[in-house]
Amino acid sequence: MNLYYELKKLDAKQGTIRVILIQSGKKMKIATGQKIDIKDWGVGYPKIIGRNSNINLAIDKYKTAFNKYITNKNLANELPSLSTCKVFITSEVKNISTERGKKD
Repeated sequence: MNLYYELKKLDAKQGTIRVILIQSGKKMKIATGQKIDIKDWGVGYPKIIGRNSNINLAIDKYKTAFNKYITNKNLANELPSLSTCKVFITSEVKNISTERGKKD
């Protein structure tokens, strides 16, 4: 199972970032809701420039959740599936986002 990012063009200047999960030739897409100028998109990832720092932080949450899912499945000695991976990643990213906004 692999994860990569894709830019879906909205118009000539801007696009939205999607997370693509692949397993045995099957794809599943997760919309991140992050919009970016096309000129700021690199090869498979946003360019590392100052104005993309918040976008990079936001989409790195998806990679972290994916790695956590794969680790959990390996430790449990189970086979990963696309549907459970998508549900896990979306819920994990929501949890990370809400925890970040909480005050102690």
